[in-house]
Amino acid sequence: MLGYKRRTRGFTLVELLVVIAIIGILVALLLPAVQAAREAARRMSCSNNMKQVGLAMHNYHDTYKTFPYGEGAAPSALTGSGYAWNGPNWRVAILPFMEQAPMYDQLNFSGTFDACRPGFRGRENAMLEGYTVPVYRCPSSSLPINGREVAPSPFNGNTHNAQLIDYVGIQGSAPTGDRITGTFPTGGACSNPTGYGGIYCENGILLPNQPMKFASITDGTSNTLIVGEQSAPIVDQNGTRRRDIRSNYYGGWSGHTSRGPLRYGTTGSPWGSGTTTIRYRINLNSAPAGADSTWDANTILTSEHPGGIMSARADGSVDFVSETIDMLMLKRLGARDDGQPVQ
Repeated sequence: MLGYKRRTRGFTLVELLVVIAIIGILVALLLPAVQAAREAARRMSCSNNMKQVGLAMHNYHDTYKTFPYGEGAAPSALTGSGYAWNGPNWRVAILPFMEQAPMYDQLNFSGTFDACRPGFRGRENAMLEGYTVPVYRCPSSSLPINGREVAPSPFNGNTHNAQLIDYVGIQGSAPTGDRITGTFPTGGACSNPTGYGGIYCENGILLPNQPMKFASITDGTSNTLIVGEQSAPIVDQNGTRRRDIRSNYYGGWSGHTSRGPLRYGTTGSPWGSGTTTIRYRINLNSAPAGADSTWDANTILTSEHPGGIMSARADGSVDFVSETIDMLMLKRLGARDDGQPVQ
C-alpha cells in the first residue's frame, strides 16, 4: 500500500490580517500601561532624589545650626566693573551631605560659581565644568542636563556647561498671584517688583544671603516647603514654543548679585540662580512678569509628571503637589511664618 502524505494548510490572507489586527489591538492596549509604569518608576526616582535633598538639608543644619542660604554673593571676587558676582547657592552647600565631599573640597569659595564669568573662565572652579550630580536630575525631565540654551529659550549664560538642575529652593511667597481666594499677609517681607519684574520675599527658608534656622519656621516644618521641582519647559499657550526657564542662570551652581537681604525697599535689578519666590501657579503655560527669564525671582514650579510636581518640606518629608492646588494654599506652604493653617 502506497504511503499517504497529509497535506498541510497555511493561513489564508484574511486569517493573517485578522491575527495582525488582534496583535495591534493588544499592543495598543498594553503600550499606555507600559508608559504609565515607566513614569511611575521615574516619579519614584524623582521622589527619592527629593528625599536625599531633604535629608542633606537636615544634616547641614545639624552641622552648622542653620540651613544654607539660598543664593549668595561671592565674598571677595570682583569683576572688572567692581561688582560682586555670584557665589554658590544651596545646591553647592549640601554637596558634602550627598556623598559629593571630594568635589566640594576642591572648590574655591573666594571665587565665583557662575559658568560664564571668572569662576569658570578664570579656572577658579573649573572642575564644575561638565560635572553632574545625579540626585539633582529628575528622570522624567526632557530638558538638557548641561549646556547652553538656544532660541527660543531665554539666554542662560551657561557657556561652560554647568549642570542645569531640576530642583529649586523656595525663597517664600509673594502677595499676588492667580486664583487667590483670600488675603495672603506678607508685611514688609517682600520687595516691590524689581527691574526685571520679579518680587523677592524673605518669608521662606532658602533666602539670598540669609541663613534660616529651624526656630524661624514658626508655621511648623511639616507645613513649609523648602525645595520644589522645576524640571519641565514652559509651553506657550499657542503650543509652538518650549522655553527652558529653570532657575539656572549662569548654570545651576551660581548665587546672587546682591550682597544683602532682598525685602521691602529693594531697588535696582538684582538677579540670581537656585531659588524662587512663589508667585504663579504650578505648570503655568506662560511666562509672565518675574518669570520670563532664567534669572528672575519668580520662575515657575514645573514638571513632566502628569498633574503636578514633587516637593520637599522642611521636616524632610516628600510629597506630590497638584497643579490644581488653590493658590492661597500653595502660598501658605511657601511661607514659614504667615501663621495661617495648611489643610
